Amino acid sequence: MRAGAVVRLTLADGRVGLGEASPLPAFGGGTLDDTLAVLAQFAPLLVGHSLAEAAALLDQQDMAAPGMSALGCAIDTALLDLDAQVACVP
Repeated sequence: MRAGAVVRLTLADGRVGLGEASPLPAFGGGTLDDTLAVLAQFAPLLVGHSLAEAAALLDQQDMAAPGMSALGCAIDTALLDLDAQVACVP
């Protein structure tokens, strides 16, 4: 069984984007605890930024850090979900 977490990003207008963080420790991706620790540090940086700015902040992160690749995937997926909603694309 693989442990993971759902990341939820909410826009000011109430739209919600979802992403999944499921690290693979065997491949150097860190553990779920690593991912949650990185999330606790990174999440406040996203507050108040546009989707494009949030994506740029994500691009600046060290994806080799334990837990960051899984979190990066989750946040990227949630941002893409929100991008599609804003563009009215199913």
